[in-house]
Amino acid sequence: MGLTFIAGAGGLILGGILNSRQAAQLRRFDADLTAAKTGLEVQKGLTLKAQKDLLELQNASLPRTLNVAKAASKLRRYSGTRFEVITIADFEPSHTAALIRQALLDAHWQDGGGSAISGALPKELSRVGIWVEASPSANWVDLPDGSRGPRPAKAVDAVVARLGPIAQKLAVVLREEGLDAKTRPASEVSIPLFPGGGDDAIRIYVSLRPFPGMPDDLMVVSAHN
Repeated sequence: MGLTFIAGAGGLILGGILNSRQAAQLRRFDADLTAAKTGLEVQKGLTLKAQKDLLELQNASLPRTLNVAKAASKLRRYSGTRFEVITIADFEPSHTAALIRQALLDAHWQDGGGSAISGALPKELSRVGIWVEASPSANWVDLPDGSRGPRPAKAVDAVVARLGPIAQKLAVVLREEGLDAKTRPASEVSIPLFPGGGDDAIRIYVSLRPFPGMPDDLMVVSAHN
């Protein structure tokens, strides 16, 4: 009976050791499995992000689009506003500028011309995206004393006050239609923004299309410089 008891006890002790080892192995296996699942989820997340980044880069290489009719309908209330579109002499910006010009013409705005610049770029085109400004004329005027000179600051302020809200609305409409448009901070100050002539106008500067991961301080330099 004693021997049987000892053997039985030994069996119980051995069984306890085996159960303990099995439990430890199961815990390790569960931990390894969890780590493996986490690793797969992380890898899956990285893969999805890489695919998303690639898609954004591919989209950024395509020409920008604009629903001309829809944009025109939103801007028709400002019919008669004079505008000028200035862009880089490159296919994509020129294509985008043409879409914007057509939308404004369909909204019955007055086309004041514009240009495609291929030489040294002005600061308005040295930053990517689309920039809109309320731009008072820099033409000299007849002054009360009979001489000619720059318009008084008060007159320039009045132009900015009249055209500024329209410039803001144009930028909003372009953004609503998927274009990265901003108003230039300079359009809020009372100085001529386009020295050298022209009438009071809304000016739209169309530079390169922004792309994902673009540095904030990226500057556009013309290949013709």
